[in-house]
Amino acid sequence: CDAGPDGTRVLRDELDRLDPGIAAEVFTAVTRHGADDPALTHVEKIHYLRRSSFFSRLGIQEGHVVAKSAAARRYADGDTVFDRGDCADALYCVIDGVVELGGPVPRAASAGDVFGETGLRGEYLRAERAVSRGVRVLAVANAPLLVEARNHPRIAAVVFRNALDLEARSA
Repeated sequence: CDAGPDGTRVLRDELDRLDPGIAAEVFTAVTRHGADDPALTHVEKIHYLRRSSFFSRLGIQEGHVVAKSAAARRYADGDTVFDRGDCADALYCVIDGVVELGGPVPRAASAGDVFGETGLRGEYLRAERAVSRGVRVLAVANAPLLVEARNHPRIAAVVFRNALDLEARSA
């Protein structure tokens, strides 16, 4: 920024001294064009997952494994994230904004919260509706998460314990 129009070149020169993977992540993050760009770097995905109470007990390596299959999505105010009867094939980690969950116990999820985790407890179809109030989420598909949980016992312990804890709190 201090270098003015030549700043991008200066930044690239400095980043060339770092590990290429880290440099690419940093460059992508700091040269993003506005807040509406839904693309997140892998490092940002790890950060947002690990700042949630659901994934906070994961180490960096486990966060990396989970983030590989996470996809950033943005929903406008009033958009349906999922509806009753939809397949419970993913869970969602809120990056920013709010989603209203209408089920047996209506509630709201905001930054750092996870919702839609009931598929991890064996629910095949959604029992509640999730409506955005302007939310950006990381969608984590259940199938790859379950494969990684089988291969990484720490991921299994954290994810299943938290899914059961959320069930107990909502009961």
